[in-house]
Amino acid sequence: MTQQYIDAWRNLIRTGRSWVLFKHGTVVVFTDSLPGVRHSAIAVLQRSGPVRPGSPSGDFAVSTSPKHPGWIVSYDHPDIMTYVGPDEMSRDRSGRPPDDGTIGLFGRDKRARDAAELEVIHVSERRDESDTRLPQNSAPPMSRLRSMW
Repeated sequence: MTQQYIDAWRNLIRTGRSWVLFKHGTVVVFTDSLPGVRHSAIAVLQRSGPVRPGSPSGDFAVSTSPKHPGWIVSYDHPDIMTYVGPDEMSRDRSGRPPDDGTIGLFGRDKRARDAAELEVIHVSERRDESDTRLPQNSAPPMSRLRSMW
């Protein structure tokens, strides 16, 4: 799945933006270049990623793009999105594709797992337009996260 998520977001995100991808397909996008984009994304997802049903953080919108198959689930925080690939969702018994509510709930659950685990799998930084693959289990210890703000 890792490469599928990287390929999807490379196709979907406009060039010139920094972005950080988490294990379950959630991405945090930055329009401005800033140092420490990885740690900034972890802080954003830690603060705004947990799902609270009945609040704006539980809301979602589902969209598609001609640039890549699958669905993009967006939330109340404009910089957080989750990719749901076509192979992650199955058709119903009559052969119809899943509805937006089913896709959105699935994507929201992936975002909640990413917010809980905070495992970064890929960083694309705007300053040099390069992509950097990070080793597995690269989330910093909680003690380092607390010192970031």
